[in-house]
Amino acid sequence: KQKMIYIDKAVLAKFRYTHPYMFKRKLNLDVIRKFDIGYDSENDCITFPIKDPNGNILYFATRNVSNKFFSYPEYADKPLYGMFEILRERKKGVIINEVYICESMLDALFIWACGKYAIALNGTGSKEQYELLRKSDFRLLILATDNDKAGIKAREKLRENVKNKFIVEIDYKSYRECKDINDMTEEQFLNADII
Repeated sequence: KQKMIYIDKAVLAKFRYTHPYMFKRKLNLDVIRKFDIGYDSENDCITFPIKDPNGNILYFATRNVSNKFFSYPEYADKPLYGMFEILRERKKGVIINEVYICESMLDALFIWACGKYAIALNGTGSKEQYELLRKSDFRLLILATDNDKAGIKAREKLRENVKNKFIVEIDYKSYRECKDINDMTEEQFLNADII
């Protein structure tokens, strides 16, 4: 078994900048700091450190500010993005029983900016992620995947693979023209019906 090699946390200092795109995507400074979101001016991209549940940096995902493409290292595992931050909040004594499940990191970060807790799958879900969700002690999962075919499929797969949780979802009629959570205003999100 290979020993895991983590990225040194000192690397975060290199990206300790904000960019207007972060605020355009409705992040706030508290969330940017909490998740160590940064900006790589050399490559014109937002940086997202992907951490394991202990806070070790596995790799950086990036989102190019110009062409909006996400980039991950080839063959990278996708842990539950946001799990470390939830565990850290719990260590502070915060009780977290319900968690929103999103496809995108930006959707999850928007939910955190609204004062709720969220995890991103960085896709539509994997066997490893389903297992982590089954083993978690969250009582309620609120599905907030995208309002499209892939999002519907992600919700179906989650319900099939995570049977030991109470699962509800955002009522997608609440979205109206919104294709994902990040298209909503904070008021729309906080007042969206749960079914």
